[in-house]
Amino acid sequence: MSTTRQAPPSAALTRLIRWVGELPSHLGRRALPVEESTENGKFLIRAEIPGVAPGEVDLALHDGALVIEATRRAPGGHTIRTDLRYGTLRRTIALPDDADADDIHASCAEGMLTISVGTAAGDRPAHRIPVENREAAP
Repeated sequence: MSTTRQAPPSAALTRLIRWVGELPSHLGRRALPVEESTENGKFLIRAEIPGVAPGEVDLALHDGALVIEATRRAPGGHTIRTDLRYGTLRRTIALPDDADADDIHASCAEGMLTISVGTAAGDRPAHRIPVENREAAP
């Protein structure tokens, strides 16, 4: 007997949110660079935010997605030339379906923002569904 796994409808939404989050880079604007991974049962997000003070980072949870906003402010004074970018970078990350909103922690060190999201412990056991015999009447 083979088992066919079908992705839940939320998987399509997750892909759409990721694609929309990457649009600024496709349109020539710089997107907040991120890396998503799992480690020790946690969903991890790492974002490069060099030159951004931790107080200039805003994290919010909306409808199963984490919104990251980081602002790098231009220094005062008269700029003669700059290749540096200033302003606000924003990225929306779709969280896994089993993400625990009460177990989200963030830290910042050396220009790297690390966000740890707890997930539901362990795999859920398969739910068995009985099949009834409903033969058509002659």
